[in-house]
Amino acid sequence: MRFRIPPSATASLAALFLLLPASAVAPALSAPPPLSSARPAGLDSSSVTAKFDDLVLNESRQMLFFYVLLNHTSRSILIPSGATVTLSALLRNHATGQVELVPLDPSLMRISYPISLAPAQRHILTMRDLAYTYPTYVENKENPTPADQARYEARLRSLVRKHFPNLEGFVLTERSLRLRIDLPRGW
Repeated sequence: MRFRIPPSATASLAALFLLLPASAVAPALSAPPPLSSARPAGLDSSSVTAKFDDLVLNESRQMLFFYVLLNHTSRSILIPSGATVTLSALLRNHATGQVELVPLDPSLMRISYPISLAPAQRHILTMRDLAYTYPTYVENKENPTPADQARYEARLRSLVRKHFPNLEGFVLTERSLRLRIDLPRGW
């Protein structure tokens, strides 16, 4: 099926085109300018830093990764949704020792949104691993002692190291802000 423009609309569009100044039409007809590799003012790779905070294995045996993000700029940063976000895994090639950045399918890891960072404020980032269901559920005690909590955390870190031995961390990239946040390994 072909879309047809009625003759009356064609005439209206032509009249509008003729009324526009040449300076407004010329840029639209020329090739778009190349994308700049420059970042918006004030943002660089150290604008937002992340520190690994915790691992939790939920009842569905999915691992949750928690990071504390800190905004080092003087302006608020808002990432309302994952529409312009790419989450990548940092994977070590044990044969070469090189670390590669591998984009993850959004269906494999869910990030909690919005990410709202006021200047000099912290934000807890939660990521849920949807790609892998861990074979065992590690339950923490209701009121754990510090020793119980340490054992629980050690078991979770061991699970991640066992099932993903080459995982060195993650990188969150927000394209519209040209922002990169390195999420380091904490296991």
